Amino acid sequence: MNTINILGLKISNINVCETLDIINQSIKDKNKITFFTPNADFAQNAIRQPYLKKIINSADYLVPDGIGLFWGSKFLNTPFKERISGSSLFFLICESAQKTNYSIYLLGGNKGVAEKAAINLRKKFPGINIVGTYFAPHGFENNAKENEKILMELKDKKPDILIVGLGNFQGERWLIKHKEEIECFLKIQLGASITFAAGDKKMPPELIKRIGLARLWIILQEPRRRWREAFEILYFFYYLLQQKMFNKHV
Repeated sequence: MNTINILGLKISNINVCETLDIINQSIKDKNKITFFTPNADFAQNAIRQPYLKKIINSADYLVPDGIGLFWGSKFLNTPFKERISGSSLFFLICESAQKTNYSIYLLGGNKGVAEKAAINLRKKFPGINIVGTYFAPHGFENNAKENEKILMELKDKKPDILIVGLGNFQGERWLIKHKEEIECFLKIQLGASITFAAGDKKMPPELIKRIGLARLWIILQEPRRRWREAFEILYFFYYLLQQKMFNKHV
């Protein structure tokens, strides 16, 4: 698989169609794969916290979510084929699962959000096979009983696809830690996508996503909580300049 190095993250250079083909073929062949959708914030945090880089690179596939990585790849003269929006990929996976009857399990979101998302997805994609949902309470990843409960639930439901909607790095850490215990063929962390599907947050319009301002749209919805993120892109391009000029962070 062709990959592009962005600040030490080995990001797969694949487009949306190739991503869906890989997912469907892996499920058909009963191969287990893990997908993460890093953005520029992931990349610059991985520089400052090297253990995060190791976790993120432990996924089988990384696809570039966010215009920052897409611009960054062009700046390094190694452009990606396509930027893949995590929220768009979420609905494409659900649409594909509706057609193939692959089963889905939703994990994450605030209390009641995954259940609401499942209701909306069943309306949007009639016949979609969502076999279960689970609300992961704050700090669940450090609670042995809670983890055992989730893992047993997944073992019982046997979903083909596990879609995790936890905070940045929380979902990635949890999936890598339990990678071998989770029998799902596709394990994918898609951040706020479950919340978008539930309608608890408004998705960026397609035009906003196409021009690469989806992250800004999200920040403007929660400015008090996310204001710092608006400045993180400056760190990203500072580190990117170091990579281009001095081959650092690779």
